[in-house]
Amino acid sequence: MRRRTTGFVAIMIVMLMNIVGSAFLSGAAIGFEYEPDKPYVMPGHFGTATTGWDGKVAHYEDNTAITIMYLTEREAIAPLLPPGFVPADIPLISVTFVMCRGVDFMAGGGYNLVSINAAARFVGKRDIAEGNFALVLWENNFFPILLGREVLGAPKLFGEIPDAWMRDDKKGFTVSENGTLLLEGEVWDLRKPTDEELKAMAERNKGKIWMGWKYIPSCDLRGADVSNATALPAKSDLKEILVGQGKVMFHETEWEKAPLSHRVVSVLKKLPIVQYQGAVITRGSNDLLIYQQHPME
Repeated sequence: MRRRTTGFVAIMIVMLMNIVGSAFLSGAAIGFEYEPDKPYVMPGHFGTATTGWDGKVAHYEDNTAITIMYLTEREAIAPLLPPGFVPADIPLISVTFVMCRGVDFMAGGGYNLVSINAAARFVGKRDIAEGNFALVLWENNFFPILLGREVLGAPKLFGEIPDAWMRDDKKGFTVSENGTLLLEGEVWDLRKPTDEELKAMAERNKGKIWMGWKYIPSCDLRGADVSNATALPAKSDLKEILVGQGKVMFHETEWEKAPLSHRVVSVLKKLPIVQYQGAVITRGSNDLLIYQQHPME
């Protein structure tokens, strides 16, 4: 009896497998399909990424930013710029720390970042743009890293970035990897800007945009599935502005201590600091205009 039962069960299993297989072959099982004009991020097969926000504008309710600027040499920046980009006439490097709070796509949460930008121009077959080219960004939360790399084409890495420190009438920030210090910055002699200084800042930023390079490597790392310049427009509503002096220091580290950031910091440390151009602290809201971003050609 036991043998007959076992044989019957085996037969039923085979029949069931045949039925399931036939269903797949006949198209009875419907797989996931991406809908056009809907926002998706990896892994997209779990549905659209629209819960809590519209996928068109990334709103930051409260950003506090510390920016330190210095002049370098155009010849030193040029090798870091992808095709179509050239250094601006004034070779300015901006090192910016931002405490981002009230981020809508993070359900009102926040994160900290440090970005290194080079003043540059893009001259392509179709597009001409001027502003800051994102050399690298460190962030301390995976979610904005994910969106920035896949969507914006922003060169983001993970870093340990505590909130800004304050002591002895100075403010500053640090970035580390696995406890190894990568860079630090500090500002001092902070004051409110004059009307002339505000007008000069507005004039310098007029018509300027943030730019990146979207590079998604192929599966074998021997080429790219996507490789193009990106225009990343944004708008800010600043409530507070302070100006002062500042400095930044890059700490070259061994690959074993900072395998993710070693090659980046090693290059940035070699950029000559010809002259510091002051520092700015701002606080206000910010919108990344995702619906206006586009590849540049």
